[in-house]
Amino acid sequence: MVQIPARTLARIGKIEKSKQKLAISVIEEGNGFKENDLSMIIKKSPAPTKQQKLPELIQKVISNSNKIEDNDKIRNSKSIFIENIKFKQKIKVLEAQIIELKFNRPSQDTTKSIAKNMSAKKAR
Repeated sequence: MVQIPARTLARIGKIEKSKQKLAISVIEEGNGFKENDLSMIIKKSPAPTKQQKLPELIQKVISNSNKIEDNDKIRNSKSIFIENIKFKQKIKVLEAQIIELKFNRPSQDTTKSIAKNMSAKKAR
């Protein structure tokens, strides 16, 4: 049986469900669990180096947006909102996969998803 400090358990209770499940699975393995392990699970992945160009991209979007008429902006906003939601969901899935892979404990869903993505890239 692994003893876990109350503070660590409280932190586990406050994180999102997918990360909670991963933390609990690590605890159940019985190899010990430190607050540092939890921090690794909670920690967000670092921003990619391509983000350094973000100010330039923002300026370009603003410039292009000023050239578009208001009616076109309104027509396109619905599809942009939908696309934004899809990207946010994809980011959550990828973050969960990264966490699982960092701990070398990929679930069957993650393994299948990665295999599916790899076969799709090879087909291109």
